[in-house]
Amino acid sequence: MPAKILLLILDGWGLSSAYRHNAIAAARPPFWQSLVERYPPAVLAAKEDAVGLPPGCLSGSEVGHMTIGAGRVVWHSVAAIDRAIASGEFYQKEELREVGTYLRASGGKLHLMGLLSTGGIHAHVNHLKALIEWANRGEIGAVALHLFLDGRDMPPASAAELLEAEITPELSDRVRIATLSGRSIAMDRTERWERTLLTWQTLTSQSGISAKRPADHLRAQYREGITDEFVQPIRFDSAAVRDNDAIVCFNFRADRMRQLVRLATGRAPRAVQAHAWLPASLRLWSLTEYDDEYADVLVLFSPERPVNTVGEWIAKQGMAQFRCAETEKYAHITYFLNGGREDSFAREERLLVPSIGLSNYASQPEMSLWEVTAMVERVLAAGRHEFVVANLANADMVGHSGDWTAAIKAVRAVDAALSRLVPAAQANGYTAAITSDHGNIECMANNGEPHTAHTYNDVPFIVANPNIRLEPRGALYQVAPTILRLMRLTPPEEMTRRTLLTGPA
Repeated sequence: MPAKILLLILDGWGLSSAYRHNAIAAARPPFWQSLVERYPPAVLAAKEDAVGLPPGCLSGSEVGHMTIGAGRVVWHSVAAIDRAIASGEFYQKEELREVGTYLRASGGKLHLMGLLSTGGIHAHVNHLKALIEWANRGEIGAVALHLFLDGRDMPPASAAELLEAEITPELSDRVRIATLSGRSIAMDRTERWERTLLTWQTLTSQSGISAKRPADHLRAQYREGITDEFVQPIRFDSAAVRDNDAIVCFNFRADRMRQLVRLATGRAPRAVQAHAWLPASLRLWSLTEYDDEYADVLVLFSPERPVNTVGEWIAKQGMAQFRCAETEKYAHITYFLNGGREDSFAREERLLVPSIGLSNYASQPEMSLWEVTAMVERVLAAGRHEFVVANLANADMVGHSGDWTAAIKAVRAVDAALSRLVPAAQANGYTAAITSDHGNIECMANNGEPHTAHTYNDVPFIVANPNIRLEPRGALYQVAPTILRLMRLTPPEEMTRRTLLTGPA
């Protein structure tokens, strides 16, 4: 009979031997420490080629969850984009030719919209610069930049310097910075539609132009204690999104662009859409696919979609599964864990716990953890699902705040949740497996400044069963075949054959 598994993904929970600035070490979480002592973890690589990313590119929740679910290395779009730019193929892409053809026929402007960052989690400035170079080569008439400011996957107040170093040399009479907006507003993914609407209204309005230089405006914001991700949308040029224009969204990660694209294509809730003016004959392209239902948003780089992911394979065996997360991480334990599939598999149930309405979780580091925990406890007690997955978001989302005190509280909250969920699993015939998608909260400062980005650190994998022994080291892509072996299932041929088990499950 197949064994039942609870998989807990501790988002942003990395491993570090350093004590200083390590919120996990400083919090001394008692239940976590007891797990590590009783069930020695495997240490998993979760960066670069272990998760399908080029060297120097930080991993993120999308990449981590897709790797966990796929059970193999999935080479992500960022690697394909980088290769295309390096080879020159990027500038000859038929999809980009279509953008130029449309603009020459319509007489409209080109709008490049996305995250200004070198973090490589959602976007990379090199991709923006390549698009600007393509526009210059093709003599596109006018190019307006709508830049969302990072401050999370990069230092909190780094956008002004990045603008001057990387973007100012690209500007000309034809290429201008039109708007700036903090990512917490422009890239909201929690259905706080007032933020998305404010961003769109700034993109489409020709009024309220600031007289300041963009970098000077940002430095003034810093002096007021406002860091990059929280900068309110502001316009610097009259080049608004108007009739017959084209937008190219240059984020390669989907989840934080969907809401804005929904609004731009008339798919937002009716009450929101009523306040959003949509230009006539506006065309949208995206660097990668944001949603397979957006047929009117043309894609420059089509995704690699792994088949026979852990969820798909379990469904093919006729088994039931349950996924639970709060809003901030819901896409990760559904869409990304399923290899970029929106729809659920047969007998896959999902529950979304609403995230609290805060732009910064430092003020409530518990987030919606107790609601997630209670729901998973109920599902375990019912025992109807062979595979239960939950994402505990706190270490990542609070780690991004850079707030040391809040980070320690977040670690202790996750520890308290583990102290409920692991015993609940064991009491109801489940084996609890615990891992992470990437590091974050184990490094809260760097060079005297708050560190709000992900890390390159390894992540843990624990199986809370005294009869299971794990290899000391491995990689994140080995989690799925290990889970299937624990369930007494043979992994599909698409997955790696190397599990993390030292013997039979």
